Amino acid sequence: MKMFAGDENSAAIMCVETVDTSTDARLVKLHADSASSQIGAFLNAEFLETALRSQDFNYDNLTRWFTSLSGGFEDWLSGLKAAASAAELYKLLPEATVDTMVLQQSLKSARWIPRVKWSQYSSLNYKLTKEETLACIAMFENGNTNLDPSVLADVFGLSSGNSLFIASQLLCDPHEAVGNTEIRRVTGNIGKAGLSFLLPPPNPAITEPDMESWAHIDRLPYTGTLDDSFQNTSLHLSFTAYEMPLASETDGHLIDRPIRLVETLIQVYDKGRWIADLDVLSALTSNSISRLLCKNVSSGDQACKRVKELAASPDVFAEVFWDVIHPLISRRNWPEFLDSDQGCVRVMHAHDNWLARLALATLSVAQGHRALILPSQVCWSCCKAALAESQSNILIL
Repeated sequence: MKMFAGDENSAAIMCVETVDTSTDARLVKLHADSASSQIGAFLNAEFLETALRSQDFNYDNLTRWFTSLSGGFEDWLSGLKAAASAAELYKLLPEATVDTMVLQQSLKSARWIPRVKWSQYSSLNYKLTKEETLACIAMFENGNTNLDPSVLADVFGLSSGNSLFIASQLLCDPHEAVGNTEIRRVTGNIGKAGLSFLLPPPNPAITEPDMESWAHIDRLPYTGTLDDSFQNTSLHLSFTAYEMPLASETDGHLIDRPIRLVETLIQVYDKGRWIADLDVLSALTSNSISRLLCKNVSSGDQACKRVKELAASPDVFAEVFWDVIHPLISRRNWPEFLDSDQGCVRVMHAHDNWLARLALATLSVAQGHRALILPSQVCWSCCKAALAESQSNILIL
């Protein structure tokens, strides 16, 4: 082996002295013709482009070499793994931009890097938590921000410039299997300069029964129909007066780039009437939420598949649920949802209305209930089994 290029005291590329293949010959010629052939100099772009072409470069061997390193290389490789983690993260953030000031600091000192021990088979990037993901985005958005992720435990979003980075659970149907760390970008802002981290209030409020209003509450048995009675439900963002500045390790206290926690209300309205405030992330990660997954269809159970295909038929529902212990009672509006019924399963009619289903699931947990969320295509036989197993007292269509 002999040194091909680089600095023998820090980093170098070594090569076998005997050159037999045309690929090696081409690389040696490029190196000989390059002004960078001096030891310690940088390789030119033409050489790197040729050397790193897929047909000439074994990326699998490089991957195995990186993941098997131990002792003495941790500081260098932590920066490489951080860069790989950020690259994977930004693949899911179309049109997001990066502040070039981030190049003035070393990624290996980023506080969002998980403090884990190296192992012989460690992956090439870090598995970031939701808090670490938001701290990473803040660093690349602001350029000189290095936040401790622990202060972002309850945060569900980040506002920066013309971008809102929101936890994916707030932007999709609650039945979807969305990772707790997945962040999406939408265009918009909350009207504040710098970085604003959005977090819910500690005790979200729920409307109290109004003794001066009159609402007729039907207690009709559920008949198996799939429909939506919550078309007038909407969600809104508003802000309390609570804000708290955050300290960054390298922000230099720039006045034009403040960093703050902003208490943000996610509010449910029905026909313009406030219903409740939501803490979505806490609710959707609770053990009180179950999601119906039909395992029998995927395993080839044709009887179960037939029931699923005929789910819209009230006759099929009646055939399956004829012997249930707790009756299923329809609930078609918010007063009926808030009404406390004992000894029954409340069926919320919000079929294919992801926003209302999200609100209903969140408030079910807030009120101490157990909720079972159904997919758009329902298998009643699987639903019956899941109700018995989860002991849910709220069924969200």
